[in-house]
Amino acid sequence: MTPLSYIILLSLALIALLFVVLTSLNKREEERKPIEKLDFETAGELSPEEVRLADLDLDYNKNQIVLYSMQPNKLFVKWHLTQKTWDKIENKDIKLDDILLRVYKIEGIVKSFDFSVNATYGGQEIDCTPGTAYYCALGIMKDTGFSPLVISNTIISMRETIH
Repeated sequence: MTPLSYIILLSLALIALLFVVLTSLNKREEERKPIEKLDFETAGELSPEEVRLADLDLDYNKNQIVLYSMQPNKLFVKWHLTQKTWDKIENKDIKLDDILLRVYKIEGIVKSFDFSVNATYGGQEIDCTPGTAYYCALGIMKDTGFSPLVISNTIISMRETIH
């Protein structure tokens, strides 16, 4: 085999390898599908069960937070922390003023905004963007940061129009 034919053969092999790699990258981009169900990893004690309309009444024997869509631009969240949980927290120098509702908006990236709730139970109406995914966490805000106590279900707010 002459050196020239060896170089040509090696060049053709490299071009073929480059072609295979580039076409596989394009296929990966085409295979990406939109997220249909949003799952988040949380500790077992924080993971909510699936929420049905019948579950919107809270069970006051357990820590619970439920998020649901009221209108295309409104969400509503209800929460309850048990007396037992509050007693444990209060012993750690935590006050009602430290309880915070954090709302997470998922639009490509996760953004959050907070509401000071100052209560172990209650409800809050929240303005939202139609057709966007949301979930909430009720927790404690201290100098060290936000510590969630209970996390809500994830929902997609109502769309303004039916497609």
